[in-house]
Amino acid sequence: MIPLPGTIRGGGVVVGTPRWTPIWLPLGIPPAESARLFPDRPALIYFDTVFSYGLLDDLSARFMALLQELKIGKGDRVGLYMQNLPAYVIAEYGCWKNGSVVVPMNPMLREREIEYLINDCSARLIVCEESLFETVKNVLDRTPSIERVLTASPLDWYAWAGKTPLFMQNAVKKVP
Repeated sequence: MIPLPGTIRGGGVVVGTPRWTPIWLPLGIPPAESARLFPDRPALIYFDTVFSYGLLDDLSARFMALLQELKIGKGDRVGLYMQNLPAYVIAEYGCWKNGSVVVPMNPMLREREIEYLINDCSARLIVCEESLFETVKNVLDRTPSIERVLTASPLDWYAWAGKTPLFMQNAVKKVP
């Protein structure tokens, strides 16, 4: 018979006890911890733009502040509907820091699938790629939980030079 982990064998020896203990941290902590430990190391590379851990932490903190300004808080659902853009990672980390629930939305989904997903999770905010905004706009009248939509563009990062990204500035569209 094989003893179970943590059981005591004759002589008082504990069998199968792990030599390490997993550390459970809130999801918003690891990016901040990486920024503290490795502030200048590359965390994300998007074409010619390199985002260090420190910069990624700063931008996600700014996005978290934007969420708080929009009254999106702990437990609120935020849909991220875009391709692999820096805005996705920034928004995801910002949501984690804020305690919001990230709802990843595949950009290949059709309108009826987007509508179902939004209604199923009761998302209050959608962050979408500009090219996908029409799809979101077409389902707004059938998704009562949506209060705001932010749009992000792949072009936001070409002219980016350390200033607040465009999708976090004036791209807030109030849903009528």
